[in-house]
Amino acid sequence: MNVYLLRHGVAELKTRTDAERQLSPLGKKNIVNIAAQFRASKYSIDRCIASPYLRARQTAELFLNAIELGIKLESNSMLLSQNKAVDVLRFLETAKEKNILLVGHNPLLSELFGLLTQGSTNYDMKILAAGELCCIHFETVGAGLGKNLFNLAPGKN
Repeated sequence: MNVYLLRHGVAELKTRTDAERQLSPLGKKNIVNIAAQFRASKYSIDRCIASPYLRARQTAELFLNAIELGIKLESNSMLLSQNKAVDVLRFLETAKEKNILLVGHNPLLSELFGLLTQGSTNYDMKILAAGELCCIHFETVGAGLGKNLFNLAPGKN
């Protein structure tokens, strides 16, 4: 299984609520760029789940439209920033798909990256940048059993 973690793109700073923050023009541009790099690769996606917050849904929609695989976007509150990485791991352990894209927020996605690749959510782990995409490969899904195959980050490729 490949699990793709995509942190939402750069968002506007002020709105009425955090849930309503939209992607900035730079955030949109960065996500389209990351999607183009992904589309040129040998990798694929079977399922996409995003946080219900606007900036995460916009990120997922832009990415899915750009890679043109006809994947339907699902929304799930398990990807909100205040949730626990171990709960997402439990979900992944039961997933049937081989290639799942999760779109959400920090600190959850960075903690999930640490849990999946190192078996720990300690704060000495990698912190995903806005718009960064990571691919973690598993033979068997479990804490610390994932291998980070690649990272695509805006402005670093």
